[in-house]
Amino acid sequence: KEITGTNTVSYTYQRYTDAFRNPLKGMRPGIEPALGHPWASLARQYFGWNLLERNACDTVERIEHATDHMIGDLSAYNIKIIPRVYLLYTPDPPCWPEDLEVGDFYSKEFKERMLKLIAKLGEAWNDDPRIAYVEMGIIGDCGEHHDPGFGNLGFVEPNPVPYAREFAKAFFQAFPDKLLMRRYPRDFPGYPFGIHWDVFGHFGSDYWANDSELMAKELKKPEHAEAWKTTVRGGEIDPLFLGYSGW
Repeated sequence: KEITGTNTVSYTYQRYTDAFRNPLKGMRPGIEPALGHPWASLARQYFGWNLLERNACDTVERIEHATDHMIGDLSAYNIKIIPRVYLLYTPDPPCWPEDLEVGDFYSKEFKERMLKLIAKLGEAWNDDPRIAYVEMGIIGDCGEHHDPGFGNLGFVEPNPVPYAREFAKAFFQAFPDKLLMRRYPRDFPGYPFGIHWDVFGHFGSDYWANDSELMAKELKKPEHAEAWKTTVRGGEIDPLFLGYSGW
């Protein structure tokens, strides 16, 4: 600093050329990579259903214990997680609780248990400051709402599940204080959910769940064009798009 007059002090600052570590935005690696990442303030963490709930007798406390185990001392690094619960994650073994039929997304029993699980997740995670946002997983491969999904995609979705509104309502009620992210913008119209998409920058129609040209058309629609101001968007970026060959 330099004193230029009786009551005037001027300051000169050096230019900062590195990236800012931006809370609740930016890179979203897994927990272990996030610990050593210079910019990440977020980390993703996926939970198999049977880790959080082995059967109907398990309570919210088991979800809390599993979350504590996964998060560890992450909060000491000022990093928050974005969790997702899944049943299928090809090619890993399925993660159904022991008292439900593996592969059954359609029965009344499954739907009732799923809605109860969502309520438990809300009890465990809604007020947890270590959790940034919540991805609405569970249904479909990787918990990404395809194979099966909700049938609103405009693509050929095999065997859609019939309870989209109940699913959306359950998450909306369970998480009044967390921002939620859905997999596809056509799912759950009327709800203020964000989007987790893969893969941004993938141009082509070889796999309908990754086509960025179709996604761009969706996000330009009136119901989505301004939604980025109040909802969360995230996902993955095509390594080929970033210049990495051999993906």
